[in-house]
Formats: sequence, C-alpha cells, structure tokens
Amino acid sequence: MAKFLFECPRYYPTKGGIQMSMYNLAKSLTKKGHEIHVICRNYPKNLDKYNKMKELEGVKLTFFQDNGVPSIFEFLRYFKRRKSFKNALKKLIEKEKFDIVISRFSYFVEPTKELIPNIPIIYWHPSILYIAFKKYSENTNRLIEKINFALISLHTFLIEKKADKLADKVLVRSNVMKKIITSKFKTDQKKIDILNQGVDLTKFKEKTKNADLIKKFNLKDKKVILTVSRLKPDKNNSGLIKIFSKIKDKNSVLMIVGGGVGKGMERKYLETLAKKLNIGDRVIFTGEQEDTEKFYNLADIFVLASEQEGFPNVYLEAMASGVPIIGFHSNLPKITVPTEEICKNNSGFAVKDGDEMTKKIDFLLKNNKVRNMMGKSARKEAEKYNWDNSYENLMRLLRKWDYI
Repeated sequence: MAKFLFECPRYYPTKGGIQMSMYNLAKSLTKKGHEIHVICRNYPKNLDKYNKMKELEGVKLTFFQDNGVPSIFEFLRYFKRRKSFKNALKKLIEKEKFDIVISRFSYFVEPTKELIPNIPIIYWHPSILYIAFKKYSENTNRLIEKINFALISLHTFLIEKKADKLADKVLVRSNVMKKIITSKFKTDQKKIDILNQGVDLTKFKEKTKNADLIKKFNLKDKKVILTVSRLKPDKNNSGLIKIFSKIKDKNSVLMIVGGGVGKGMERKYLETLAKKLNIGDRVIFTGEQEDTEKFYNLADIFVLASEQEGFPNVYLEAMASGVPIIGFHSNLPKITVPTEEICKNNSGFAVKDGDEMTKKIDFLLKNNKVRNMMGKSARKEAEKYNWDNSYENLMRLLRKWDYI
C-alpha cells in the first residue's frame, strides 16, 4: 500500500471543486488501505470538523498559515502562501516519508521538488489558473482588483508553466485542458494524462422538491434557473444576470447559490446590477449552503456562465440530480467543458455566446417535454462519473507509471 501526500490550497469542509475531489479521492484510497496525508491552508473555524475527519476517516492533516496582505498588494499573497507552505512541508517531511505526491496548486510544485526531489510528484491541474485570474481581472468592477489580478495572471502563467515542467506527471480533466497546456506551456504530451472527477450519486439524485425552501424563497409555480458558484468575478455571475434579464418567461427566477469573499462586495455589486436591470425581485441570492443537493432539486435548468473551468463538479451534481445543463463552448478564450465531455448525449447545451445562452434557456423553459428528457439523459451521463471509477482510473495510471 502507498503513502500519499495531497497538497491542496484548501480542503473539505470548505467548499469548492478541489476540496471535494481530493476529499472523495482520499476516502476511496483509505478504504483500500492506503495512507493519506493532506497539507492545506488553516481554517480555525473548521478545526472541530477537521479533527472529526481525522478520527473518522484516517486522513492526517497538516496546516500552513495563510496570513493576509493589504488588498492593494493582493498580488503578493501567492508569494507569501508559497513561503508558508514550504516551511510547513519542510517540517512534515522531517517526520514522514511519502511514496507519491499529488499537488493541486502550481505554486506548490517547485518547493516540493526542491525539498523531496526523489519522490514522484503529480501535478493535477485545478484549471488553467492564469486564465482564471485573467477573467477575474476582466470581470471585476474594482480598479485595484483589475490591477492585482492582471499581475497575478502574468506571474501565474510562468508558475504554471514551470510546475508542468518540474512535475513528473501532469493530470488534466479534459482534452481541452490538455490542448491548452501543450500549446501555451509547451508541456511534454508524454507526461500528460486525463483524470476526471466524480460525483456522489447517492447524495445527488432526483427527489421531491423541498417544501420549506419553496416557501422560504417564494418559488411556488415558478421556473428556477440555478447556478452554484463562488461569488467572485471570474465566475461571471454578472454576465449571467445580464443574460437572465433578457429571458422571456417572466415567471422564472434566477437562483444563485454560493458565498462571497472578503466583505461581500461582489454580492453587493450583483444585487445592485440586478436592481438596475429591473429584475431585483427575480434574482435570489442564497449565500453559501451546506446541503446544495436540495437546491439542485428545485431547479428546472442549471446554467454556468463562467468562461474558464477545468471540470466543474457543479455540472456533474446538477446532472446527477436530473437537471439539464447549459454552458459555453470550449473555444479560446473560453476554457470550459460541456462541448467535449458532458453535453454529447443530450444532457444539455453548449453555446457560443450570451445571446445563444438566452435562446437555449428560453427554449428549455418553454418545452417541458424536452427539458425532462434532457434531465433523464443528464442523470444517465452523470452515472459514468462516480468516485469508484475515478479511483480505478487513478490506480490504472499509477500502475502504468510504475508508481505502485
């Protein structure tokens, strides 16, 4: 059995695609007898949950501090995070010896290679980060963030390129991501493989709509367009609100499930935008939710307007819940997934721009029969992406590389 080190910027129970993928993969590996250590940022408010996880699941957690910097110097945060990570990793490897490292953040790869050069390091791309930061810079309405994230994007391009070069193996979650890193980073194709994430098919499934939530959000007889994402500019929720403002069905609502960051400035901006477009009473902000599966069951359509994604778990969660999805084509500069991966079997629509997204939403809202058919197809497609399959695929790759 192997001893794994997972390097994560964040880990469950904080929300996000990286957290959930590594958490579920860790559960699968520990069940098979492997030993899992995780090094991640410290979240004191989650300490009780972390301790419970260690006790119940056998995952050993090591934290590094992520001390903030003034917002005007946001671009320096990642340098500080790298230094803090390196110090914590150095102490960890003085006590533990690992067989395999799986890193989920480009800034971690170089210090890991420096400290433990003889251990196989697998860099599993979370997304194409420099593009994510570029989109953040483009979509924010705050000048200081535009400057900071433009600088972060430029530096991250170099860091990601170096991470691909230093890593022994590189994992991506789609053919689109593989195409990008080979063309932009000149990554050696021989060291790249695809590893898809999974979805909990027992948690996310078709079930009766929650009556309490219908009452709480006044959803009776309403059509619900759902998105689940962090309230950050790179997720393009502002673009989605503008698209929703053009929807013909005035009995529909847009429900945005997800928490903000900092002082909640992005949510305030989005709420102001919705009011300015005269749809303030039809856009619902729920804040961060623990039980997102209940919200998928309220939805008629799931939409993600982000123009950069690796392989978002939210698509799979929506599909597993029997909800058709709509997202953008994977054409540069848009880096998304639906076209090549999960819309191919009538699970939803991949669209070229906002105007087409509006038309497809209108079409599905109007055509109940087609919407229900696509929802059933979506569930069937999602069943291919269970965590057991992800575990088996990882084991297959590790054997192929002679790492186990």
